[in-house]
Amino acid sequence: MKDSRFLSVLFLIILLAAWFTRWENVASKTYNDGVVKWKVDRWTGYAWIDVYTLRDIGGMSGPTCFERPASNNEEYFKEAIRQRDIATNVWRTLIAIDIAWIVASWIVLPATTESAWFPACPCCAPFSFNARNAWVARW
Repeated sequence: MKDSRFLSVLFLIILLAAWFTRWENVASKTYNDGVVKWKVDRWTGYAWIDVYTLRDIGGMSGPTCFERPASNNEEYFKEAIRQRDIATNVWRTLIAIDIAWIVASWIVLPATTESAWFPACPCCAPFSFNARNAWVARW
């Protein structure tokens, strides 16, 4: 039980570290009205461009930010977006599974143990409640 708890938290830490180390900033260029940053997705290997600007772009006024793959090649563009979405969705799925694992190992399973149900009840000492929801006599 305790190994499961430790592993669930360790797996969460590894997944969070992987998310924060996913992007590598390669270069940036500052202009009068904004900044362009080039970055590489370490999980997929595709290059991306982030644009931060104060100009009006596409009818949006004020500060805007958008990202796109670094190539104008249509195949590269589509494949980069597809690979990024797949990698992100796999990571999100693993996070959801790990959160369920943490809930199960830290909240649900300990609640079914004897000490959680009858912490110090001398009248219930001969009985216990097992994980199969059945009363068991200990005589």
